[in-house]
Amino acid sequence: MKDIGSRIEKIEALLEEGAVSSLTYAALESRFTIELICYERLMTAYGYTSYSDLRNGNQRMLFNKLYRKPMS
Repeated sequence: MKDIGSRIEKIEALLEEGAVSSLTYAALESRFTIELICYERLMTAYGYTSYSDLRNGNQRMLFNKLYRKPMS
């Protein structure tokens, strides 16, 4: 992930603020960053995984698709 450093800096700045809203936003930013990293790794390992597969909320189908397909 190219901009992971800037994302981490943003998360750390939000954590330093300490306000409940900032902590909530930092948690959401953290989750989003983790999801992006996972998606990029999926795309590297399995080039056929589409973003719509992830967005449609069909994680069970996606998991089964990835589980049954051996990595090349």
